[in-house]
Amino acid sequence: MTADIEDNGLDSEKSLIESLMQRNVVVGDVWYLIDVKWFNQWEQFVRGAPDRSDRVFNPGPIDNSGILTDSDPPRLVKHTIEHKDWKLLPREAWNHLVERYGVKDKHTAIARNAICNGGTISTNVKIEIYKIPLRLSCEPSGDGNTFTEEFSACDKLSAISESIRSHFSVAPTVKTRLWQKYTAGASEIMKNLEQTVGDASLFQGNQVIMEIQNADGSWPKPPIKASVGLTTATCAPGPSVFNTRSMGSSYSDYSGNRQTSRPGICGLSNLGNTCFMNSALQCLSNTPPLCEYLVAGRHCSEINRDNPLGMQGKIAEAFCDLIKQLWSGNYSYFIPRNFKLQVGKFAPQFSGYQQQDSQELLAFLLDGIHEDLNRIKRKPYMETRDADGRPDHVVADEAWRSHKLRNDSVVVDIFHGMFKSTLVCPECSKVSITFDPFCYLSVPLPVKKERIIDVHFIGNNPDRLPMQLKVVVAKAGSIRDLCEAVSRCVGDIPAKQLCVTDVYNHRFHKVFGNEELVSTIVDKDTIFIYEIPADVEASDMVVVPVYLRERNPPRVPPRSSSLRSSSYYPSPSSSITNTELFGQPLLIAVPSAGIPYSRLEELVANKLSRFFRLPPGADLHAVVAGVANGDVDTDDFDEDGRVVVRENSQPAAMETGEDGSGSLPPQLFTFTLVNSYGNSDISTIDRKEAGSEPIVFHSGRSYLAVDITATVKNVCYSQTEGERVDRHESVTTVHEKKKQTIRLKDCIELFLHKEKLGVHDPWFCPKCKRHQQASKKFDLWDLPEVLVVHLKRFSYSRYWRDKLDTTVEFPVTDLDMSGYVINPRQKGCIYDLIGVSNHYGGLGGGHYTAYSKNRMDQCWYHFDDTSVSKADSESVVSKAAYVLFYRLRGNGTHTPDAPSSNGDSSETLQGGSSDAGSDMETSD
Repeated sequence: MTADIEDNGLDSEKSLIESLMQRNVVVGDVWYLIDVKWFNQWEQFVRGAPDRSDRVFNPGPIDNSGILTDSDPPRLVKHTIEHKDWKLLPREAWNHLVERYGVKDKHTAIARNAICNGGTISTNVKIEIYKIPLRLSCEPSGDGNTFTEEFSACDKLSAISESIRSHFSVAPTVKTRLWQKYTAGASEIMKNLEQTVGDASLFQGNQVIMEIQNADGSWPKPPIKASVGLTTATCAPGPSVFNTRSMGSSYSDYSGNRQTSRPGICGLSNLGNTCFMNSALQCLSNTPPLCEYLVAGRHCSEINRDNPLGMQGKIAEAFCDLIKQLWSGNYSYFIPRNFKLQVGKFAPQFSGYQQQDSQELLAFLLDGIHEDLNRIKRKPYMETRDADGRPDHVVADEAWRSHKLRNDSVVVDIFHGMFKSTLVCPECSKVSITFDPFCYLSVPLPVKKERIIDVHFIGNNPDRLPMQLKVVVAKAGSIRDLCEAVSRCVGDIPAKQLCVTDVYNHRFHKVFGNEELVSTIVDKDTIFIYEIPADVEASDMVVVPVYLRERNPPRVPPRSSSLRSSSYYPSPSSSITNTELFGQPLLIAVPSAGIPYSRLEELVANKLSRFFRLPPGADLHAVVAGVANGDVDTDDFDEDGRVVVRENSQPAAMETGEDGSGSLPPQLFTFTLVNSYGNSDISTIDRKEAGSEPIVFHSGRSYLAVDITATVKNVCYSQTEGERVDRHESVTTVHEKKKQTIRLKDCIELFLHKEKLGVHDPWFCPKCKRHQQASKKFDLWDLPEVLVVHLKRFSYSRYWRDKLDTTVEFPVTDLDMSGYVINPRQKGCIYDLIGVSNHYGGLGGGHYTAYSKNRMDQCWYHFDDTSVSKADSESVVSKAAYVLFYRLRGNGTHTPDAPSSNGDSSETLQGGSSDAGSDMETSD
């Protein structure tokens, strides 16, 4: 009856939490982050088995330590991911779980506010997971000191002012003003303190300076317009600019080059991880037909503010204003603050200050500018027609006319081309041919994708040292492939006897299934691979995770149970114990029908024997006696390793057997059934109560703790031996990257190669009337004036991201695309490079720059945020190249008769490989 009541209560709890989690996010609501590991354990607990015959153990108190730093106070670990690291709960759900299960400590609660994404001007609502840390200082009375404080994007600037006043003891009657520092030598005054942090575009690590008014009513330094130079300080007209030459240590000196800037040779200020935006903008700015159209103002009469697919013309206007500033010749760099605000309003993913993808921003901008400048005011409905045996040119002309009836803008004129798409049904051989427009080509890199994974192998033989290995597996491979790679290194263990786990803080974070992808393993994971008996399921064996715990008094005993029954319904109030995990966890295999206590004790002792045992000559009774009476110091041993028991110590009473005789020897460790974290006791396994009856463990739901007192641990546990490993030769082997010549030609050919659709991306065959994994092939039909080629260097999954740093050879001049265009009427297929968006470094911590060719002097320039420098064409081709901009020869482009003074090197796709190929390498 009790079990039925508890089942009903857990069912109600499950339904309540699930319904609360479906609640819509409203601005001002408070939501809480909860560690996904604890939440998954709770889900298993309340879900139980379908027949309610077997209930998963209580998850214990809420524990968020896995997603918090060790700092004081703790902060959320950086770069966490929803559903992988944490879940979001509304306040009511959090309060319910806290009341029922409790929390580990006072820092467990991680509350976050629901805000408008990007500030009050945005209508997109989100949970603010990471607040914005700002560096705050005060001049001139702050003595150059700077402190850091976090603010929400919806906090007002007045909150920053109050914080600085409080920290530097600035009286409320003292007049002050705030400055937002962008770069050395340039700051902007923030006059409206009612503006929010988000609307003010304050970003992570940005410095805010409070300036204190002089006693005579003047300010330490009046705002002036800074002089401009080729590569140093200047900013946009409008906001006041602070010349910081003599402001003290919190400000950097200004020492700008005062020669006149030239049109287009203008950098862009980094507003906080906005180098991706600057890179894309510089490439678009140096696209001659688009730039000339905007600078001439021809867009003004074509702004379409009523287009439901557009952005009321605001993106086009902001972009045009930016281009005009870059080509005004007045500035050496410009602050694109207003442009970023406008983009953030319509694309919330770009509203914050996290690093983003320049190609994704480029795609958004081209689409947004197109719709804002679309000459079609009312789009007619157009139905895509299949070729149905008609000639290609007829179907292509029809498709382009249909496209132009709905899409007619400067972006279409410059960037749009057309594909021929052919689908063939594998069952009925139905051929479907359509013609579709494109704005850019996203081409794959033909490289072998492998990765190296660090693992530790733990064998069944306790005398065998754990082995550290480095194994090479396919990035798209499975955990089974990883096991096979480890098996080949180890030699004598079949892959089917290996169990792959992720160990974190001395406990199992995850046990991987064989069919899971290795992409679920991230670089920070600590992978332990255990040998388990062959055919565990066939031999009716259960694999049980085992944790080592140091138990310190006072001990709060949990409810005792002999575990003789296979059914166990724990109380939600399972005790949190004064224990600490140590060492590495183990896996043991026991019979599913149960194992006697004495056999379990023998099995565990054998597993621990290499690093946990009595020192030679030490007396078991004396050790336990000292522990029982608390009178043994860890250093009180004689020369033979025996524990020296003090005179006031009393012998430990031996436990009595069921017949009343003292037949049970003292124990060096005890057993406790625990939750998956190992921090909450479910039930002690009492030796006397267990007797000779089997103790039953349940696969995937039973976690066993080996509890060892602090004194016994100090006597018997060898940390040095416990951490000792055997380093496989693969650890010291240098895995040389395979050098491979990759040309742009290879990437385009792979893109145009026929492929089979994936299982999750089928095509509906109109003849078979069902979805099929058809073969698909692209062909190029019409090419645009400006051809944008995106090199697909990045690959993503839910758990794993990767970048290919392989150098791709591409011609700076004379890119001949005639071999790939199947339209016999296409004229002119020779392209010259005009821009490159570069990405350096890895994911999350990389940096974007750009190379662009100035349309006026025909020279190459390198744009690195505010810095602009002249470049030669040889430096343009590098392994950092990410997005390529080519312009069709004959449309006003410069045709080099010979290598130019800045080193143009030309190569066509028809001309074979380049000598530079030997310097290329493939990223594993």
